[in-house]
Amino acid sequence: VHLLGPGWDLAKVRGSRFNTGDGIRMAFEAGASPHGHLSGCHAVGLDRNAPDVGDLRVGDRFQKHSYPFGIMVNAEGRRFLDEGADFRNYTGGRNGQRILAQPHQLSWQVFDGKVLGLLREEYATRGLARVRADTAILATNAWTHRFPQARGQSVPFYTYVVVTEPLSDAQWDAIGWRGRQGVEDARNLVHYFRPTADGRVLWGGTDVIYRYGGPISPRRDRHEAIRRRLEREFLATFPQLGDVRFTHHWGGPIAVTSRFVPRIGSFDGGRIHYAFGYSGHGVAPAHTAGRILRDLVLGRDTDDTAVCFVDHPQTSFPPEPLTWIGAELSRRLLQRQDRRMDADRDAGEVDPLMLRILDRLA
Repeated sequence: VHLLGPGWDLAKVRGSRFNTGDGIRMAFEAGASPHGHLSGCHAVGLDRNAPDVGDLRVGDRFQKHSYPFGIMVNAEGRRFLDEGADFRNYTGGRNGQRILAQPHQLSWQVFDGKVLGLLREEYATRGLARVRADTAILATNAWTHRFPQARGQSVPFYTYVVVTEPLSDAQWDAIGWRGRQGVEDARNLVHYFRPTADGRVLWGGTDVIYRYGGPISPRRDRHEAIRRRLEREFLATFPQLGDVRFTHHWGGPIAVTSRFVPRIGSFDGGRIHYAFGYSGHGVAPAHTAGRILRDLVLGRDTDDTAVCFVDHPQTSFPPEPLTWIGAELSRRLLQRQDRRMDADRDAGEVDPLMLRILDRLA
């Protein structure tokens, strides 16, 4: 423990109760010198109810190595590692150290019922800390369209941002942004921008991308054409920063519903509760949705569960290729309208084409 550093005294020992490092201590007392990397070790995740030292009657069955089939979250409900980064044999030995670094030195492994037959035999050991849930909350937002019962109720649109290098005091003074507020303009395909804690400016928006079938993957998290457009429009808005460098660019999907309001309710006879479809404006609604989901899980009839968009029917998106055609036509019409507004010309009809079509279908 002295060599490993803080926190390792809280780890459980898989070996016998005599495996406490006496051999290493005796070697040092005899004059041996430490050699190599001694600040880490092979440490796996053990059951919370495992004894402090190994139990020969149980053997290694307190280990929990089926984590690639689920997710791991800490006591705050946050994921803290990539469960599928590699084969279990290559990642299991370092997970123990990561778990020790979490609040209360514990984590939960969460599995869907469909993978129970894939779990290793150690999960059938008596005395394990196991919780079975009768209900679940589906809080996957843009990914929710993959869930069979939610298919067609939302579609994933990608939005992108760029970030500048840190601005100097002179640059901040030049643009006059003294309050450092977050800003969103009044365009259809909005610009949204705000300062960061380290003095940069995050600038996003200007376009949204829906791809045929709604695929989501990390390789779509960048879009070079939109990156260049964002940089041009940033400099057109802040010409005083003409020599600023842009250091970061990324994007991600948002869930858009047919009425641009969230969907909140329950599937499967009340066993699965959901909230998704904030259409890029989820900071405040997601807080309200959290309270609604809490009350739905607890079976409470409250003012929150009576909000208009709880179990409110909305028109679903049509099957492909109609959704892609409608989304692309709407995007181009909205861009055209934005260009007219930027030029101080009459913008014409406001509702996107897709919304008008869905209203007709309803």
